[in-house]
Amino acid sequence: MGKMGNMLLGILAGVTSTAVLTYLFGPAKNVEFNERYRSRLDWALAEGDKAAAMA
Repeated sequence: MGKMGNMLLGILAGVTSTAVLTYLFGPAKNVEFNERYRSRLDWALAEGDKAAAMA
């Protein structure tokens, strides 16, 4: 793989990682950013805590 291939692979890796981080740390659905910011990761952690408390 030449320099061009490595560059394209790096760009693809950057775009993919940005998309994943944006999805994880972006606001959850139906949440007003100004009122109550809650990311999907925060929601998932809270759900995990609820499930652990029930067990």
